[in-house]
Amino acid sequence: MDTTRQRHRSARSARRVMHTPEREPGLKSNKIEFLTKSFLKVNKSPPRFNTKEEMERREDDEICPKYGHPIIAYEEDDGTTLCEKCIYHGNVRKPVFTATVANQIKKRFDQEFSIFEELCEKLTSLNPREVRNEIQGSITNFFDAIREKCDELEEKVVAKVENSKNLNRLFDILNDTHSYMDKNCVAEKFDSEATFLDSKISETRYTYVCQRKQHYDDVIEQISTDNQKLSDAVEEADKMIKTIFELTNGKDDTLMQNTMNDLISKSMKIDKKNPDFTNLTDTERRARNTDILSYGKEENKEDSELIKHEIDFSATEHKDGNWKAEEMKEMYFNQEGTLYKRSLEEGQVTETQIMDLKLHLQKVITVPSGRTSKVFLIGGAKDLEGKTAVSQCFEVNPAKKTTTKVDSLPVAKLSFAAALSSDAKNIYIAGGSTGENRATDECGCFNVNKKKWSPLPSMNNARFSNSLIVCENTDLYCFGGVDNGTSDPTRFPPLKSIETLDLTENNGKWKELSITLPFKTTSPGAISLGHRAFVVFGGWNRNLLTVSVIIRPSVKGDEYGLEESGSLKKGDVFVANGLVARDEAKKETIIFGASHAHVYNQEEKTFITL
Repeated sequence: MDTTRQRHRSARSARRVMHTPEREPGLKSNKIEFLTKSFLKVNKSPPRFNTKEEMERREDDEICPKYGHPIIAYEEDDGTTLCEKCIYHGNVRKPVFTATVANQIKKRFDQEFSIFEELCEKLTSLNPREVRNEIQGSITNFFDAIREKCDELEEKVVAKVENSKNLNRLFDILNDTHSYMDKNCVAEKFDSEATFLDSKISETRYTYVCQRKQHYDDVIEQISTDNQKLSDAVEEADKMIKTIFELTNGKDDTLMQNTMNDLISKSMKIDKKNPDFTNLTDTERRARNTDILSYGKEENKEDSELIKHEIDFSATEHKDGNWKAEEMKEMYFNQEGTLYKRSLEEGQVTETQIMDLKLHLQKVITVPSGRTSKVFLIGGAKDLEGKTAVSQCFEVNPAKKTTTKVDSLPVAKLSFAAALSSDAKNIYIAGGSTGENRATDECGCFNVNKKKWSPLPSMNNARFSNSLIVCENTDLYCFGGVDNGTSDPTRFPPLKSIETLDLTENNGKWKELSITLPFKTTSPGAISLGHRAFVVFGGWNRNLLTVSVIIRPSVKGDEYGLEESGSLKKGDVFVANGLVARDEAKKETIIFGASHAHVYNQEEKTFITL
């Protein structure tokens, strides 16, 4: 009995001794430091992340040095590590099991890491480019809504005018007058008498006229009477038109501007304030291009090249009085400051690097000349952002990889529209940017043989990032592009108007067509269909476009209409490219885009992508 009690006392004593820190200092050397630091709040400094050695640490470090069993817990007060045998034999006051702690750590880590991943994803979508696009998309939607309201108001105004009593009365007067003229054939009779009298006078048959004096007195009296009727009708019509519709303050630009400024200012807040648009400074205007919403230079180099600055287009025609474009099998283009050649060989497109260019954003025009092609570099900029335009022009020798300076542009610019004449003798340009996205309406013509520039009439609308086409070697058509600010359509919507210039007219002027493009675009492509008809397709407006439309003149040629045409299979802009080859038998035309080669079937009005 005594022996049994003695054994129990010895065991209890051993247990007390084993868990007495002063007597077993070596057991503390294996504390789980990251647990004690986390839960005992010993170390509040920034975390030291696991090194490679720590990640590869062996399980030997997780074994109890006393009994050689895996550590499963630790003493909460002092962090002493415990295995299951330690717990079984010892007097543990506050054991904390590692499984519980580890799962708690894992749960907390997963929660925080999940939040971290969500925030990273949001941060990715909040890069300057996306923020810029989102904000400017909202601005565009706002102004689109205003335009829709203006369209609705316009319809209401027209409806009010059409229901006007004075308008209906005016119609009655005009209808009665026209009816009188038509019923009595007044115009035909008087015109016939005038022609007959002129012939007798020219024949010196004065006696004949005198013998019919009474007849002519009666005719003159009738003309006088009808003139009075017509005069009264016209005068009454003029008065009534003014009473039907009159703009009291509509022509006051200042009033309209202030009213619009006030409306828009009250509709939004910028930096938590209603903005004042009445006195926008030049510094604020320039800030549009330099603030934090601008593209990063390196990140968006390709977009900047394609959209903001260089919208190249060179158009050629087929043989309805045009040169044989089917012989043209190659096009040269500028891509990020390097000159490339694209060739069409047995239906396959090949691309060859030619040489590096010294200037940025130069317009490249390919001119077919026998078995080879002449290549011209026109305008451009000293910098990739297009802030400083240049006027220098060069002819390229692709074989020798050299350039020769030719006559400079009258005005330094870039991002202008360009087209080759149908006989390949002239290069026409229209619009462009004179730097920092300042649009110009200036136009010109470059004689390929003389290598000299001559001026053309200025357009009605300044624009850049636009396109140009020559039809029948007699008419220029300019379309697309933007008129100010930037070629990025999320900031300034592209133009829909179309302008034309008759090259055969002396002192001719650009005229705006009565129709507009059904879509807004920059850098669209175009193909002549003959008889001054052409198809416009693709381009850029927030995204690459696939739409197309045919512009065709009426039989009289003074009016134009729109016809449906098939869409591009893949969206594209048309940088330094144009019509490459035409298969007259199949009525197919091949065009190079910035990213793809496209084939247009003129009879089926459809596109395919090579």
